[in-house]
Amino acid sequence: MNKKQYHTTLGAVISLSIFTILIFYLYFDAKYKRDKHVFVEINQIKESVVKIEQIAFKQQHEINVLKDKYELITTPEPIKYKPIDVFCLAKNIYHEAGVESELGKIAVAQVTLNRVRTGRWGKTICQVVMARHQFSWANKHSIRWQHPKGPLWQKSKELANRILKRGLELKNFQHALYYHADYVNPKWASKRYVIDKIDTHIFYNRTL
Repeated sequence: MNKKQYHTTLGAVISLSIFTILIFYLYFDAKYKRDKHVFVEINQIKESVVKIEQIAFKQQHEINVLKDKYELITTPEPIKYKPIDVFCLAKNIYHEAGVESELGKIAVAQVTLNRVRTGRWGKTICQVVMARHQFSWANKHSIRWQHPKGPLWQKSKELANRILKRGLELKNFQHALYYHADYVNPKWASKRYVIDKIDTHIFYNRTL
């Protein structure tokens, strides 16, 4: 091998070596970046899982507090009712507390049934619900007997059936007869007679 061939061969070897090193560098650089990206994603997933666990723990704690405070009880003498009364109770739940929690819906239903027991607003659920100037939505005669649609209505019907069939009530709400939204301040309301606040409604056992 003469000098020229030697230098040519050496140049080829060096070029091949550099090319090989470059290939290995690019491969391991890409692998490092990929592994780093995966590592970051794993950490993000772990953080999300921790946050979800924290939220779930907080929600469960809130549920337990609500269960302790608003225990559901079964009345020994459930109210007598007809199929049309189920509709009227569901309508009242839907219009008055359709977007409220289940407890908020039950509380509104209980006020309705407590009023039936007193007989002051009517002797049946429908009479109480449709009583003049009591529940604002019922003042609009055009919507009184309309059948709503959607999940909020289905939930309201389901609750009305459960409440009437099983006689479900909220503990300490046996004397709840009045309520109003927390963004209004009616003249008849007094803090002395407040039973409790659930969602956006404040409940009372008496008025001024």
